[in-house]
Amino acid sequence: MLQNNYTTATVLNIVGGENPLFSPPKIKKETPWKVPPHQRFDVWTLQQQKSLIDSLIQGYPIPAIVLVQRVTISSSGRPCVCWDIEDGQQRLTTMYRYVHNVFQVTIGNEQFHYGELPDSVRNKILNFQVPLIQIVFDPAATQDVQDSIITDIFIRLQSGKPLSDGDKYYASTNSPVMRTFSTIEETHNASLHRYIGKIGKNKTRSGLSDICGAVMTLGHQNIILLRRSFKEILPFLNEPFTHTENIESFFQKYFELLDRVVPNGKIHKIYGKISGFFGYSVLEFTTHKIDTTRESFPSPHLEWFLRKLVNDKDYIPTTFISLTDAQRRNNGPESISARLSAIKTAYTEEVQNTDDTESDSDSD
Repeated sequence: MLQNNYTTATVLNIVGGENPLFSPPKIKKETPWKVPPHQRFDVWTLQQQKSLIDSLIQGYPIPAIVLVQRVTISSSGRPCVCWDIEDGQQRLTTMYRYVHNVFQVTIGNEQFHYGELPDSVRNKILNFQVPLIQIVFDPAATQDVQDSIITDIFIRLQSGKPLSDGDKYYASTNSPVMRTFSTIEETHNASLHRYIGKIGKNKTRSGLSDICGAVMTLGHQNIILLRRSFKEILPFLNEPFTHTENIESFFQKYFELLDRVVPNGKIHKIYGKISGFFGYSVLEFTTHKIDTTRESFPSPHLEWFLRKLVNDKDYIPTTFISLTDAQRRNNGPESISARLSAIKTAYTEEVQNTDDTESDSDSD
């Protein structure tokens, strides 16, 4: 299915000269080594970057750059070969930045840009042999098969690094959940931005794991999947959705509810967390779809709770006192269900008290 070729290339060939093999996406220079969309943002600190350059100068070994061959067909019908960088983007970007005098490194007691280094030190850097692993697929492998394998390789390569759950979802570009998220983002972009914020746009891809957990729950009509954890979702990640119709129906009704209840003006962007109102809504909707004898969505107690949040985004019903610490705090369907039940109890008690007060008033 695939073969691994082990080779090397010099820093000069990779990031220097007229036609480098790599340049960072921000440079917008056409090069044969590409950063695929699922890769993380630049996250290395300046100290990490300086440490890498020092390793090049000292001749210390560095981890291999992992490349995946991609073959596309040009407009003229000729095959074009490029390489996706599956591991090593941070190292390559650091090399490029230093060779182009973006930052300084300490040698002895002095700071040097690349252009200020003695020729002997520059030559050490330029001639450093960077280890490469080139992954080449059998031409018979379909694009879906290749993408599935590459996603698996990427996640395993990052397993020892601080890769967020959002990063892992984002890396699963061709999974049903991420394809569906792209559709939701396109269809409901204004509402998403208004009530939740820019999902998955910062360095930790914040908000993405909440949305993906919700989409998985809705698409499979299975409340067990109402989680943020990528690890717990992974066994179901590439399974086709069995209830696709639930997803658009939910988001349409969810944003209609928010538009109806949340006033214009400054809006607290708190409506995208599985642990909060968003999770309660997904659970309520999915439970109703599983058992149509349950209250339709949105239920009166859900809308009541939303009105409480509009007045106080930190509102917690007094009935939460009956919950365990884990039920009050944890994600996961069991804890979310316990909190939703406590919300329903609080709503029922308030309605009952209101009815009693009105009844006493009528008696008077």
